[in-house]
Amino acid sequence: MKNPLTIKHESLTKLSLKASVLSLLTVLIYYFSNNTAQIVLFEVLGASVSVAVLFFSFSFFLKDFIQKKMGTKFAIYNTIFATVLVASLYIQSALVAGGHDFSFFWVLIVSTTSAIITETIDSLVFRKIFKNDTSKGGRGALISNLISVPLDTIIFSFFALHLVFQMPTSLVISLAFGQIILKYTLSGLLTPIIAKVKAGDVWENEHA
Repeated sequence: MKNPLTIKHESLTKLSLKASVLSLLTVLIYYFSNNTAQIVLFEVLGASVSVAVLFFSFSFFLKDFIQKKMGTKFAIYNTIFATVLVASLYIQSALVAGGHDFSFFWVLIVSTTSAIITETIDSLVFRKIFKNDTSKGGRGALISNLISVPLDTIIFSFFALHLVFQMPTSLVISLAFGQIILKYTLSGLLTPIIAKVKAGDVWENEHA
């Protein structure tokens, strides 16, 4: 029979490994999201939607998965860690390359701030629904994404595209429309997977 301390140590080791893998996946998704911003995926009303939106759309799914397995606090802290780390890496690279395009830095700030704010709201909405009934993971993911997706798109589109890049209002609206379509489509397709994910032990201590 194993010593209780040994069992606890093994459990913590597995939890740490799981947390590390999920954090790495989040960082990679944000990294590729920023790195594919110039690659066109499709056009909506004459406006190009980049591959970056495809990668960022998966971040909402991954956040729901992480929250269901690891809890709300970890999901929020993980989002903050990943977005700040990726932004820092891009800023460091730009400084080393001697770039002087400050619009790049403003877009990074907007993107980072928007991701932290909207995904924190997303996490809190998911928690409100899920902690009352842990069988409602799919419903929590769907409703939280319905709120956070347009909020993230509007914040980024207005501050980054309209104010920083000074794009015409009509073009910004078209881009935002295309992004929302893609994000909602992926959210709807991936929600059934979230519904089938087994909730982590962290939710056993949650009370309505």
